[in-house]
Order: sequence, then structure tokens, then C-alpha cells
Amino acid sequence: MQTRLVGALALMLFAFGAANSRAWASETGTVLPEENARRVVVDFMQAVNSLHARFEQVLQDDKGQTLETDSGELWLQRPGRFRWRYSEPSEREIVADTENIWLYDADLDQVTVRPVENAVAESPAALLVGNISALEDYDIRGLRTSDGVVLVTLLPRAANGDFQSVELGFNSGELASLELNDRFGQRTTIRFSAIERNPQIAPSVFDFILPDGADVIDQRAK
Repeated sequence: MQTRLVGALALMLFAFGAANSRAWASETGTVLPEENARRVVVDFMQAVNSLHARFEQVLQDDKGQTLETDSGELWLQRPGRFRWRYSEPSEREIVADTENIWLYDADLDQVTVRPVENAVAESPAALLVGNISALEDYDIRGLRTSDGVVLVTLLPRAANGDFQSVELGFNSGELASLELNDRFGQRTTIRFSAIERNPQIAPSVFDFILPDGADVIDQRAK
């Protein structure tokens, strides 16, 4: 399930409460004008060309019960490349080069590959790889909490997508977390730590090497 969610994002991609449960009222913080909230995201996208971080990820059902917890490491290089590596409790990877996205599940010994343009362009992952115009596909809300954290909620204008909302959290301008709320009522919360902004990342980090003997599901056009 976690791989499906992040794969749909192609991720990728940014801990906050769900948009449909957060009270957008003065007692929780200061509501930001849409343009200010948009500017927070745009400024981050324009300033960050690469990113390396650790993450912790929690999947909850529509009743708030925890279904899965995971942790791992990610690398991001704009435009269009990232590696999302799960190390605990099981090994999984999502790797995007400029042409394909590879999803690997070690427990299943299975690899799924699909074209990057289909998996990324139609999802919030487009933001991760630097497509600022992707913001036009969302209504945007912003909130500055009492401790200075800026929460930006993206609400897809299209009604047929996998996600009802995506929330980004910024602390002193740094991306701190990402929350995805899907159409089944499930919530994936990802918290980032040990963030390195604009590190030098070797191109080989974004190469996917097919494990020996793995079953391959190729969803690319023949």
C-alpha cells in the first residue's frame, strides 16, 4: 500500500493534519492569502535543485488507526530524478530517472516499471521534480501556526485523481513534511529529518539495477 501511494506520487514527494479535518480558524494560527501560500512553495522549488534526507512514514486508515510504519532515505535531483529507499521494516525502492520509474519490493522479489511522464505529470510528484506550472492544477490554502510553521494544502481541481489533498509543511523555509489524503480516506504522513539542501549527488544514485531473478512487470508501451 505504501509503495502504491508513493508510486502514484512517483513519490515522491513532502506533518500536518488532514485538510478535511484541520480547522482553518484564527485559534489554530493565521490564515494566509492564497498567493502567499503559493509563494512559499514556489520559493522552495526555485531554491532547491537537489535534496537528501531521512524520512519516517505512517499510513493510517479512515478511522485514524495505524496500518503501516516505515522509514528510509531519499535523494532528489531536479529535473526529474529521485530515489526513495525504504529500509525498515522491509526493503523497497522507488527510483525515477528521466524516462522511467522503477518500483522494487524485495519481499515479493518484484519490479514494476512505468513511463515517468505518465506517473509524474498527473500527480503532485510534478512539484517534486520542479514543474511549477503543476500548481495550476490545485486550489491552495495556507496557514501559519503559532510556532511559525507554514502549512500549505493543495486541493486537486480534478475530481478523478487518487488524492483528495496534499499538505506540505515548511519550517523556516525548509520542507519538513508531506501528508497525502487519498480517495479511500487513508492518510500517509511523511516526516523528514537530517535534510541536506542542494548536495552534490552522483548520477549513479538514480540508476536502477535490476535484481537478479526478480519478476518484472513492464507497463511501458511496447
